[in-house]
Amino acid sequence: MTAESVSKEGRNAQQEALERAPAATPHSASFAVLAVAVLGVVYGDIGTSPIYALRECFAGKNTIPVTPDNVLGILSLIFWTLLLVISLKYMIYVLRADTQSLVRLRLPALLLNYFGQGALLIADPSNSIHPFFQLAPSWGLYPLIILATAATVIASQAVITGAYSLTRQAMQLGLFPRLTVAQTSADARGQIYMPAVNWILMIAAIGLVLAFHSSGNLAAAYGVAVNSTMAITTVLAFRVARERGGWKLPAALAFLIGFLAIDLGFLGSNLLKIPDGGWLPLLIGALLYTVMTTWRRGAEMLAEQIANTTPSLETFIGRVIKEHIPRIPGTGVFFTGRLDQTPPSLQKLVRHTNVLYENVIVVTVVIEPVPTTSSDERMEFTQLDIDFYRIVLRYGFMQTPNIPSELSACAKFGLALDLDQIHYLIGHVDLLAGRKRHGMVIWRDKLFSFMAGNTEDATATYHLPAAQVMTVGLQVGI
Repeated sequence: MTAESVSKEGRNAQQEALERAPAATPHSASFAVLAVAVLGVVYGDIGTSPIYALRECFAGKNTIPVTPDNVLGILSLIFWTLLLVISLKYMIYVLRADTQSLVRLRLPALLLNYFGQGALLIADPSNSIHPFFQLAPSWGLYPLIILATAATVIASQAVITGAYSLTRQAMQLGLFPRLTVAQTSADARGQIYMPAVNWILMIAAIGLVLAFHSSGNLAAAYGVAVNSTMAITTVLAFRVARERGGWKLPAALAFLIGFLAIDLGFLGSNLLKIPDGGWLPLLIGALLYTVMTTWRRGAEMLAEQIANTTPSLETFIGRVIKEHIPRIPGTGVFFTGRLDQTPPSLQKLVRHTNVLYENVIVVTVVIEPVPTTSSDERMEFTQLDIDFYRIVLRYGFMQTPNIPSELSACAKFGLALDLDQIHYLIGHVDLLAGRKRHGMVIWRDKLFSFMAGNTEDATATYHLPAAQVMTVGLQVGI
């Protein structure tokens, strides 16, 4: 079986799999699985877990004495934080979650556990080393250790899944270079695997263990990270409330000022821990910010350079007509980031071969700032002169482009294509860093060139059949 027929059958099989996908499992049937997942996130997370939070107040660095007043004060902070920040801000507004299940499942259990640990510390301050484990009878120690281990594994899966999803969305919004994304489920679009991100997480986890040795030593780093995120979330939620939620300014300001006061109080106290490890999330944030802004600015400069050296598509078509460029059988598909721009690979192909395919399709892929787009609104088809066609494909940031699958739908616009006779021409850009008069500093140029040279090929990004892809080399100075 040829590679083309394998690709063709694979597309049909995937479509049939999506059509045969069972309906979503009712909430009641998956409640046990959901409960286990919630248990893992709550107990495995160092910020909300009863395993760590109270212990760090009395047994970690910068501890306070174990006195009844201090214990009751800490428990009061925990109570109001869980009620106002976790329940009210995050669950009710930011996540808009099922608050009934929150009250049934998580909040009472957490409060009872924290209050039980507080009672234990008041009765015997020597239990401050591990109040969570010492709260249970001796026969329950090993089951609790198993629970804590399982919770850590479940919480780590939440971190990994979040890293995959955020990285892919950053890629599709133009904030991060393309990396390999493997779809691991036929019916769950969000179930993906990213090898590069997985390796980075593994190296980072090993490095943190070797550097900090224990979860207690990570408390300072975690505090700065979480409380910075809390403050940023409040500001972003304020903007969403105003721009998308239709909130009046007084109501939105009340939300912003009320929750930001809480967030900044926590953040201000954690800034004192920057020398003890709080510098780590700030460093990671600065590195990611540098990578994303460098990639975005570099991509903008690259697009400007290409735009300055390529004519508009209408001008190019006029040249083909005027010079009577010979046409050869088949269909050529070219890609461009701008609707009115001639793809550099198309221009170079004609310049060096002086021939052109019988049908020329110029494709622009646009990632919209919405999770998904429907098949009815995805394709914008325009027929130009002399068998040139412009196609705009609009995807949501949670979707993965599949160009051959979309081209099969061109028949409804009057363009019947033999998918096995389509040639996909990809422009491969070799960047020459520093060859410009303005723009980024040289080290950012080199960083962008390194990232661009290690991005995933468009063949995999757009699910193109490798046997039908031709690469056209281009050199561009930035």
